[in-house]
Amino acid sequence: GEPAHYEQLPTWISYNAATRTFSGTVPAGQSGTFQSIAIRAQDSTGKLSNHRMTRINLTPFVNSAPNYTTGSLPGRTAVHGGAVDYTLPAGAFTEPDGDAMTYSAQVQVGSTWVSLSTLGLSINSATGRITGTATNLTLASYNVRIIASDPQGAQGTGTFTLTVTNTAPTATTIPNQSVGRGTAWNFGTAAYFSDVNQNPLTFSA
Repeated sequence: GEPAHYEQLPTWISYNAATRTFSGTVPAGQSGTFQSIAIRAQDSTGKLSNHRMTRINLTPFVNSAPNYTTGSLPGRTAVHGGAVDYTLPAGAFTEPDGDAMTYSAQVQVGSTWVSLSTLGLSINSATGRITGTATNLTLASYNVRIIASDPQGAQGTGTFTLTVTNTAPTATTIPNQSVGRGTAWNFGTAAYFSDVNQNPLTFSA
């Protein structure tokens, strides 16, 4: 038959000659394959034994998605123009396989989930921390969802309610008006008032 051909150990396997043990972490790409490893001993004079073969059976890898711990995301409040700094609670998401997770977030406007940047906010993909200056708060409350993803693309999702603290209407200076006696007069004032929450305004004088 053809002579045996040997190569170096895969980079994910290491061998400790002192303890005569193999160790390593099997990459996902190696799932469902076999590795045959040749082992030989050498004495103090340099003489080598014959090769002895061992086989490593790599169990097929089944990925598990990140898990959201129900109820771990508390409701939050925000005010238009106010600073936001929400830290992701410890244990809000867990990863059964021990993989590192990355985070993204969306906000529900009407029936559509859109980028968190719609409200002037962003999320740190490594820590899940939400920061920014709240803007465009035109609803009384919003549903916000945080999505945790593992390296294989599997995801877990948790949702919390962002309640908007109402901001009082603002007014600009209304200029003085002059009108002659007995002259009909009409002066609109609505343009001098605004509401950042876009709530309907009523007026009195």
